[in-house]
Amino acid sequence: MGLGLGLGLGFGLGLGLGLGSRTDTRLAARCVGVRVRVRVRVRVRVRLKNGYALLGQQRHELAAAFFVLGGSVRCAASLSRS
Repeated sequence: MGLGLGLGLGFGLGLGLGLGSRTDTRLAARCVGVRVRVRVRVRVRVRLKNGYALLGQQRHELAAAFFVLGGSVRCAASLSRS
């Protein structure tokens, strides 16, 4: 009679105490998915911010690299033209 903590997903959300039902497992997976998407969005913003900071320092090649990493290929392409 385990408590079902973590549901075998490698973290202790405390969902599914007692039963460990399929619904609880889906809910836990959805919560993890939301966290991952938020982390990815934050990383993209940080990369773009670093790109603009490098652009302010006149380091165009590195700024273009950060824009590509941040998903803004148009900004990187416009840097290569100028």
